[in-house]
Amino acid sequence: MAALTLCARINGGVGLLCGGLAAGALIRFREGLTTLASDPASGADLLLAPARRGERLSPVDISSTPTETAHDTFFSMYKKAFRVSEREDDHAILSVVLVYNVAVTYHVLGSSYGTASDLKKARQLYTRVYSALTEDLQDNLGEKAILLLATCNNLGHVHSLLMNNREALFSFRHLEGTTALVEDSGIASVHLEFFIMAVVLGRAHEDGQPFTSPAA
Repeated sequence: MAALTLCARINGGVGLLCGGLAAGALIRFREGLTTLASDPASGADLLLAPARRGERLSPVDISSTPTETAHDTFFSMYKKAFRVSEREDDHAILSVVLVYNVAVTYHVLGSSYGTASDLKKARQLYTRVYSALTEDLQDNLGEKAILLLATCNNLGHVHSLLMNNREALFSFRHLEGTTALVEDSGIASVHLEFFIMAVVLGRAHEDGQPFTSPAA
């Protein structure tokens, strides 16, 4: 029952976020976090289980949210949240997707309205997701590979907005390495293209060439 409730909270929050209702999305996601914390079997420490077959994560465009101010950085925000399969019952998957979606909501708010407090919350949550996903890269990430790429990219974008240039460059190196790592993971090319282009444009930016953000 807890897994079904979590799926409903996650997908309901994503629906609100896609409709431009970031505040409502945060409420729904927080309800999910409460559900997660109240279940002793939830695996709320974000430990990841082996990937199974079948579509478990679905990136959803949230470009209808307010547009962020343009910045000359290595990164363009990957403006997608993640839905989960309604039959997903792995609390580790649900928890890491839920925390990512909270992070991307704060990211949208911070980049749209210039609120450093929201960006700092996003940074903290992305860092938590990144740590969980990279705890053991010997595991087969499967469909979670795109979640790792999104986290690397967006963490770097947040660092850029907060003028943490050293950390932003460090994040770019992680994105560069992760993209090479997961190219053969079976991730759909339509999802991978954004990150490949982000790496290409980031390298050009380093070389002093004109920088154009990739389209999510």
